Amino acid sequence: MWFIFGEDSERVFWMKNVTFPLDMVFIDKGFVIRKIIRMVPPCIQEPCPRYYSGAPVRYVLEVPGGYCERKGVKEGQKVEYTK
Repeated sequence: MWFIFGEDSERVFWMKNVTFPLDMVFIDKGFVIRKIIRMVPPCIQEPCPRYYSGAPVRYVLEVPGGYCERKGVKEGQKVEYTK
């Protein structure tokens, strides 16, 4: 899932109602990956753990857990986004 925000800000995500692990990719306005949180487990009881971008970002990409490792996606890489 691709989340697009109108401005840069530190983002906080959680895994409520998600049933499988995800990689969370936090991306800035220049499409540079600022942080990757890998294999985030589903939330099995509330309160759900919170996951922080650690820097202002404009986009968050959630992909199946393990995707970033399998595809060699790393912090500092630039994302190519086409509409």
